[in-house]
Amino acid sequence: MKERHELPRRLWNNGRWDLISTVVASRLVPAQLRRAVLRVFCDHIGAARILGGLSINNRHLVVGDNVFINEDVMIDCNVPVVIEDGVAVGPRCSFITSGHLVGPPEMRRRSISYGEIHVGRGSWLATGVTVLPGVTIGPGCIVAAGAVVHSDCEPDGLYAGVPARRIKDLPTGPRSADQAGTYGQ
Repeated sequence: MKERHELPRRLWNNGRWDLISTVVASRLVPAQLRRAVLRVFCDHIGAARILGGLSINNRHLVVGDNVFINEDVMIDCNVPVVIEDGVAVGPRCSFITSGHLVGPPEMRRRSISYGEIHVGRGSWLATGVTVLPGVTIGPGCIVAAGAVVHSDCEPDGLYAGVPARRIKDLPTGPRSADQAGTYGQ
């Protein structure tokens, strides 16, 4: 009798994130329903706007308030991914919490390693940014399009490149509307 119930349990455990990700990813699903589904299955989802195409694989996702997650974002949350209040995530960004250790020549890919990702309050990740395991992006950062972030980003900096490096300090005080400009200025 026990074996009869084992298969459905295994299918649910292995397939639920595929099902959740399919529902969440659909552009036909209204944003409010998408957020409601994520709130049921993830650690915490605040008052965020999350567009279609989101792909997740586990519950270890924490999203703060006033967060915007654009289309086609992939979040590998085998360990926690924390996105604080006021963060903007551009389209096609990837958050990757797992990787492999490097082995000897006969088998370079070794055991899996994991690292949490933390994106600080008010940061902006532009289109196509990849954040690798174990990275903390400090508050108030901008990460330029296409950057690959493999090490921590100190607060209030513009980071760009592969690998991402700090190329500019950003102002830390409040800005008026007439001071607004593009991040490259």
